[in-house]
Amino acid sequence: LANTYTPGQNAPAGPITLNAQGFQLALPILQGGGSMSFTFKASIGAGAGCNDQTIIAQTRVRTEAFCQSLGAPCTVYISTGEAILNLQVSPTQLNLSGPSLSLENGSISGTLTVQNIGLNDAQGAVVQIWQDLNGDGMVSASDLLLQTLQTTQIINPGANATLSGLIPGLDSTQLCGLLFVLPAQENCTCANQLIPVQQLSLMHSAQVFCSLDPVNLGVPNQAGFTYQWTGPAGLSCLNCSNPLFTPDSNLPPGTVQIFTLLESSADCQVAHVFEVSFGATATATASNSPICKGNTSVLSVISGAGNLYNWAGPGIQNPAAATQNVQPNTSSVYSVTVTFPNGCTAIASAEVLVLSPDTVQLSGLSTCEGVAVNVLGTVTATPGVYQQVLVNADGCDSLVLQQLSILPKPQTEEFISFCLGDSVQVADSVFTQSGEICRVFTSVNGCDSTHCFKVTALPPPVLTPQDTVFGSFGQIITLSGPNGFITYVWEPAPTPPCLDCPTVTYTADSSGYQEYHLTVTNADGCSGELVFLVVVAPPCETDSLRIPNAFTPNGDGANDVFRVVPYEGSEVVSSLEIYDRWGVKVYENQGNASWDGTINGQPGPSDVYVYIARLSCGDLVKKRVGDVTLLR
Repeated sequence: LANTYTPGQNAPAGPITLNAQGFQLALPILQGGGSMSFTFKASIGAGAGCNDQTIIAQTRVRTEAFCQSLGAPCTVYISTGEAILNLQVSPTQLNLSGPSLSLENGSISGTLTVQNIGLNDAQGAVVQIWQDLNGDGMVSASDLLLQTLQTTQIINPGANATLSGLIPGLDSTQLCGLLFVLPAQENCTCANQLIPVQQLSLMHSAQVFCSLDPVNLGVPNQAGFTYQWTGPAGLSCLNCSNPLFTPDSNLPPGTVQIFTLLESSADCQVAHVFEVSFGATATATASNSPICKGNTSVLSVISGAGNLYNWAGPGIQNPAAATQNVQPNTSSVYSVTVTFPNGCTAIASAEVLVLSPDTVQLSGLSTCEGVAVNVLGTVTATPGVYQQVLVNADGCDSLVLQQLSILPKPQTEEFISFCLGDSVQVADSVFTQSGEICRVFTSVNGCDSTHCFKVTALPPPVLTPQDTVFGSFGQIITLSGPNGFITYVWEPAPTPPCLDCPTVTYTADSSGYQEYHLTVTNADGCSGELVFLVVVAPPCETDSLRIPNAFTPNGDGANDVFRVVPYEGSEVVSSLEIYDRWGVKVYENQGNASWDGTINGQPGPSDVYVYIARLSCGDLVKKRVGDVTLLR
């Protein structure tokens, strides 16, 4: 390159001489011999091609000679040495993939991906988009260059670069004639790389329709192409290029629906993608219209959720509210502008008729469910208040009202419960357990209804059995039943009587065994019974104790010992003493002891003996003396 030579040590000042073959440089004289080296760079431009390059270097000596052609002395150069340097050039290698198109506001944009599949960095990339007018699949003079997309981004080996831009002059019917070209010279590659499009995707502009009216979707029909749709239901034809789509009337406003149209020919396929959304119409209504002067009418609008409202008309207080309560003095028309989230607007109106204050209320009508009757000229089976406007001679309207009511549903239920163990009669049946029966009844106006009785047998209360209570004569006995019941009935009744007491007291007034019965009733009306067992000991009386007057200790198991006869009273035997007829004590023991008739370990003789028994009743101690005969 000119002006790039910088002399080094022992180098000539220069400059380098350029010629058609390359460059020429004067070498310094090496005193005493030796060698030298120099460095240069070779730039291989776009026109260098992709074959290996050769650099030839020569050393020449300048000498004076006679040039016969000049007929005079001249300077010539004689070659003294030559070297050939072969350079293996590695050109840029690019690959093109992923062309996709999008249609927006009538213009088509293209997006492509360029990948560096070589070993050297690519200094940017250039892609040409051609219209193949003659259909030969190659770039020729008759073809049309539509757009050149380029980037100056350095693309490292293995990396990608995305190129995008508008493609002017292109419409959706020309997609199958596109050629995408990586030109060799602009990309420093060995040859042009041409990619004809066989499969392409075109994203059409999103379409927003402000009403749910049917719309046409698709592309113009082209000869030699077939068409196939996929997407939501509602298309009039699935293999047409431009069918009619009828949206679902229940579709919420702003719902995005996506359709794909596959346009195919023998050597090309284009997937057209359509994105559509719909607004919705608005309907305004006025309740109770016509109304009498001074009454209120409610204005409402049916348009879905998430919308903005702007009402206009006499008496509007908050125009942005979805519903309005108005009291116009005269008949008036109200309008509302509804703005939907997708930007669509709709205008709806409702009229409120204002009549003179006189209103005639007719007697109400009733009918069986599903049986229509004539209510002020309207044949209906829907309950409500119906009205009819009558025009009098002076043009003033009067309002006639009549209410229609519907008799009860033909299926009714009644719930009945009773306590398990009892029985209940329902209609013509007797229930002893849970069940259900249904009967058909005829009302006075001829309407039949089915009435079902659902009978539930409620379980009785679960009561815990009570332990036996032991007491003595005259003792105050307390009996406690379970808590949480509605009523308590004691039998026999306590004194004083208490019919609803869970706890009562009794005075033990007799000896022996006594039963007390408690009947409890829970919130369901079911009863259960508890039995309290009370054992009362007889009064403490020492004279009531029995003492035998004879015994036979002969080992036969009957009357073998002498003792105070055991008694279930509270008397206690403290001790027993036995004396013979001469007053000698032959036996003594504590408690309710027994004498087996032995004296000092030997059988006592048959005789009459005297006993002394000491008895106690609480704090009272009493002594009983008597005689007993020992028989052998």
